[in-house]
Amino acid sequence: MRTTYEYELDDGGPPSEGLPMVIAALEDCSMREVTRPGLRIDPDALNRLVEDATDDAMRVEFLSDGYEVTVTDDEIRVDGDPAQFR
Repeated sequence: MRTTYEYELDDGGPPSEGLPMVIAALEDCSMREVTRPGLRIDPDALNRLVEDATDDAMRVEFLSDGYEVTVTDDEIRVDGDPAQFR
């Protein structure tokens, strides 16, 4: 079953901290269990892309272990089927 999870970033909170929380919520596990190599991205690079954006319409999209991830200046959206990873 395909699921979409949206996480609102708090006042300038770094997206690299929100992404593991979203994946953990989708997979119904702890953040410590979200360690697969495909979920690892360069957190500083992701944070810089979002922080340095001059346009509110900026989006970063990528695939991570079968999940479609979209990061904007104020939200992380993850689409995928968590059942395939259990």
